[in-house]
Parts: sequence; C-alpha cells; structure tokens
Amino acid sequence: MSFRRLGDTISKPNGESLGLDGAGSTRAVFDFAWEKMRKRLASRGAGEATVRAARNHAVIAIQLGLEICDSPIERTLLPALVCADFGVITDLPAKMHDPRRECLPDGPVVITPQFGFSRSRMDFAVAVRYSGRLQMFCIECDGAAYHSSAENIVRDGYFASWGIPTTRLSGREIYADTFAAAQKALAPVHSWALHVG
Repeated sequence: MSFRRLGDTISKPNGESLGLDGAGSTRAVFDFAWEKMRKRLASRGAGEATVRAARNHAVIAIQLGLEICDSPIERTLLPALVCADFGVITDLPAKMHDPRRECLPDGPVVITPQFGFSRSRMDFAVAVRYSGRLQMFCIECDGAAYHSSAENIVRDGYFASWGIPTTRLSGREIYADTFAAAQKALAPVHSWALHVG
C-alpha cells in the first residue's frame, strides 16, 4: 500500500511517489515515530528542506527494511527504530542496510534486518559509528514459538563473546508499547555513546 491510498502522499525530490506499508500497526507506528522525529528536528532548528529529506529517507529505509524483516513483530518495531532519538549520535533517521549486499553504508546509525553473523542470524543488527569507533548491537524480537530460553542464552553468549550486546524484546512488549520497546532496545546504544564520547 502507498501513502497515496491512505491520503498522505510524499515524494522523492524527482517527484516520484514513495509508498509505505499502510496496513495496521506499521503505518500507525511510522506516523507516530515520524511526528516525534519531526518535532525533534524542528526544536533543533532544522529547516523545511532538511525535515522533508529526513522523512523521505525514513520512508525509503523503512520500505527496504519491511521487505527484509522476517515477522510481524519485527515489521512493527522497524519504524520506531529508524526514527528513534539517537541522542548525541545523530538527529537523523537510521540508514537501512540490505544484508544481501556486501557494503555497509556510511552513516552514524545503520540497521540491518536479518543480519547473518557467523553461525547465527540477528533479527536486527545496529551498527553505530561515533567518536571514531564502530560498535555493533543485536536486537532480537522473540515470538513465543520461535526461541527457547536455552537457545537464547547460547546465542546471546556467542554474540557477547564478539563484544556485541543483545537486547531481547517479546512480541507482547512490542505490541503493547512499541516506543518503550524501541527505547529498551536502544538503551545499550545510548550507554555506549555516553561512555565513548
């Protein structure tokens, strides 16, 4: 579905329309997340062109991510992650990385859905560049049927052995309060940035 079908059209600089999954919670999460980001940008003195470019960037990132996400809970969380407040790291939306491509794009925050790491796959890998350093974070969205506690302990320990902290979110907490879930998922990012900066 596109924004046009929902009565809210936005476009690329060349005038081409951008779409976003308009069904259910993904669209509602985007609308709310974008409004929070728009207010943050405005409060920091961003001009109209910057705000428009940030929105287009967020929509493109979310569209790419929606194609890659593996589950409804991941697709619900995605817009809240892309438009999150990354504090001292950046004011702009996170970039999206397609794991089928080789190069990680430049940017202070890059999200990769379904990131293959050695013998495992992360629901979301978040690569953060700040103060001359690069750090990876793992976000796992656990539906009741997909992960057992024993498997989680082994996987989390494996990622930790590589210096990658893991945050686990249940489907219940993502659906109950997507923004609180995104804040919980990104809390290690904020802590790391404060420690490094």
